[in-house]
Amino acid sequence: MKVIGLSGAQGAGKSSMLLELRARGWKLDEFRVSRAVQKQLGWDSLARVMDSVDTMIQFQNEVFEQKLRHDAELAAMVSDERHDRDGSQNSVVLTERTFADIWAYTSMWTWRFHEQNKIGFNEALAFLTPFTKKCADAQTQVYSGVLLLPFMNHITFEDDTHRASRADVDSVYEDVDRFVERKTPNMRKLYITTESVADRATQVETFLRSF
Repeated sequence: MKVIGLSGAQGAGKSSMLLELRARGWKLDEFRVSRAVQKQLGWDSLARVMDSVDTMIQFQNEVFEQKLRHDAELAAMVSDERHDRDGSQNSVVLTERTFADIWAYTSMWTWRFHEQNKIGFNEALAFLTPFTKKCADAQTQVYSGVLLLPFMNHITFEDDTHRASRADVDSVYEDVDRFVERKTPNMRKLYITTESVADRATQVETFLRSF
């Protein structure tokens, strides 16, 4: 099974686009790792990640491990022999978020703690350096390609206590983009540039049929 990960800005319309693709016959994995771990911990808000450096590190390590186990199992699945008219849809599964997103949030929160003098520069690097490597390794191990969706001006951001704030959206997306370009330069990727849900799904379908 070829797993295609969707990365991008929080609240940019990833879920709506994925649901449209599922309606068109594409396989969609609906596991949301951050929400799953928050529920497991009994958190009422993602803001709990900033309780302490140790809390953030433990949370992000658990997010990484659960995402790796889940998405690696997807990649190991054997696709159904029945195919649609172009013969490709049953060999591809779409999943929301990738290890680029996990790294971007981890980096943001680590340096925020550093700005608050709660973690030293060398200590921050000692944590982030191996974390970055394992995210890059997992990205290339699990995914056959990635989709990147920025936050566009026509989108209305909807607040949700279980995801990051609007203030963090642009910086996180920039970090996701930088991770994909620098850490996995040979991975096939598509930057989504269209605005409507239907047009986005059509753009993605063209990319998916190339696998």
